[in-house]
Amino acid sequence: MASRRLPFLNQAGIKKRRPSPERQNREQASQTLCFSSRPFVLCGLPVRRLPKDQLLYERRNGRFILQVTGHPEFGVPFGQDRLVPIFLATLAVQQKSQTIRFRTAAEMLETFGMQTGGKEYRRLVEAFERVFGATIFFGTDSPRGSAKVVQRSRFNFMREAQIWYSRSPQQRPISTEFRERHRAQR
Repeated sequence: MASRRLPFLNQAGIKKRRPSPERQNREQASQTLCFSSRPFVLCGLPVRRLPKDQLLYERRNGRFILQVTGHPEFGVPFGQDRLVPIFLATLAVQQKSQTIRFRTAAEMLETFGMQTGGKEYRRLVEAFERVFGATIFFGTDSPRGSAKVVQRSRFNFMREAQIWYSRSPQQRPISTEFRERHRAQR
């Protein structure tokens, strides 16, 4: 059975429909906001992984064009990789800083809504590598009378990234004693 919102009386005693939870959150300034760059709102990344030898992805939306050049080792960002720049941009706005730091790998995974485990961590690191290695070209082609105005921008999402991990499946976790000794030396 579908739930429906029941009417309620406002301060003047007039019967009104109960506002949706989304509207209530917006009015109370408690809604969850995320930030994304304009090119990805207008054009978007590929949904599926591109073939290994394809390092250029192009998407058009009307007069807008997005080109993403992938890194030869990591490829072009795709699918859920788009969450990396969205989460990073959102955190940068919330923290009022261009530098994003996570205290632990678990904190990073939890921020991205992922399970805390080695497989998920490696998957997130691979997404970071693809996003970090990509060069993005975005532009418009606008006719102006008898001329054509072409505007292009080139950017990367991250200037620098430092993520500690090992690709070795035999890597053992740092022992508690080592971690405590290291903290004591600081």
